[in-house]
Amino acid sequence: MADTRLAEINAVAASTGDDPASDSLLLRLHTETACRRGGALALCPVDLDPDQCLILLREKGDTRCGGSRCHRRS
Repeated sequence: MADTRLAEINAVAASTGDDPASDSLLLRLHTETACRRGGALALCPVDLDPDQCLILLREKGDTRCGGSRCHRRS
């Protein structure tokens, strides 16, 4: 997708709908992490590490992704 198109989508999400702030954050999550819908929906507060700016994603195929590393759950 072209950067200009993505910027247009983000602008619409940030200015319309019932909760534009949440919509913008969700789009940013997907843009920056390329996580799947299920990974975003499975996020819990314990999965967020604000001190290190990391998110632990539980993805399809029973993988856990944190930062730049992914591994199978043991």
